[in-house]
Amino acid sequence: GDDFLDYVNQTCEIIISSSYNSIDDLNNSKDESVKNNLEELRKNYVTKLGENIQIRRFYCLDNSESFVTGYTHNNKIGAVVALSKEDSQLSKDICMQIVASNPLGLDEKSLDKSILDNERDVYKAELDKIDKKDDIKRNIMDGKVKKFISDNTLLNQPYIKDGSLNLQKIIKDNEIIS
Repeated sequence: GDDFLDYVNQTCEIIISSSYNSIDDLNNSKDESVKNNLEELRKNYVTKLGENIQIRRFYCLDNSESFVTGYTHNNKIGAVVALSKEDSQLSKDICMQIVASNPLGLDEKSLDKSILDNERDVYKAELDKIDKKDDIKRNIMDGKVKKFISDNTLLNQPYIKDGSLNLQKIIKDNEIIS
């Protein structure tokens, strides 16, 4: 609702006007003024909205070194992307892809190793139940892991506007910074 959006906008203004780029930077600082301002604002809106609100994370992107843009879908879910070169349509498409498909990482290297290990364990348990040779099971496992990576990494997911493509093919001479 409008009250929550007002809270978010006011919170963002406080954060942007501070020197902190992440929640960790803020929490590790000795400067209590920004923390107190955010806490006071939070308490006021908790009372007003009747909902417990917590700032779990924030990260500020430097738009002087990259092209930063965002997209929200019905003010309920959003995404922000920083590109190396300005491209409004590409950045909007990337944000829409993130909102629609909720990737776990940018590419395979950015996936948390524990997530991949967990998926392998699940697939191994499934494969232990079938009667196939070990080399066939290994090939099936490799295929399932590749499919998981493809479905859950932004650059490899099927593109929402054209399922025969992925973002890696669409980005061309640009680069996702964050």
